[in-house]
Amino acid sequence: MVATPTPPHVSAASAKDDASASAAASATATALLEKHQQAETSAGASLSAQKPRLLIQKTHAAFVSKLYAMVADKNTDALISWSAEGDSFKVTDPVEFARQVLPAYFKHGNWQSFVRQLNMYGFHKISDLAYGGIFGDAQLWMFKHYYFRRGELKQLQNIKRRGPKAVAAAQDASPQ
Repeated sequence: MVATPTPPHVSAASAKDDASASAAASATATALLEKHQQAETSAGASLSAQKPRLLIQKTHAAFVSKLYAMVADKNTDALISWSAEGDSFKVTDPVEFARQVLPAYFKHGNWQSFVRQLNMYGFHKISDLAYGGIFGDAQLWMFKHYYFRRGELKQLQNIKRRGPKAVAAAQDASPQ
């Protein structure tokens, strides 16, 4: 592991804590996906009966892997889960999600930062009318990406981070 210089505004202890937290999250994510891959390859194993697991692979970004793990984790279904079709995911209570779930996967618990990251990777918020009606719950947020689908781990490698100019252009072009 290559040591990176600590910025002058960050204490050495804080930088060490951040590095430890990041390493722990990566190790957890790696272990989760390895277990999912074992379940996937075992003969006759029902994926729907197995808890989806996650592995940070070199073929796709850590953010995408962690996002898939959050959505697939049955323990977080009250706050983040797949849509019935499995082609999008929903966050039912952003405040509680940011407080309880985000810090378990990332170094922050900031809902706006999470949404910004989703936009950077090409995810789109699904409006109530575009999804076929009014949800009735002002707290419900739904996001969709063409390659982010339940059970299709191999497609995650197609989700790429876009540059800030592409994100700004996409946000300007999207209807409000």
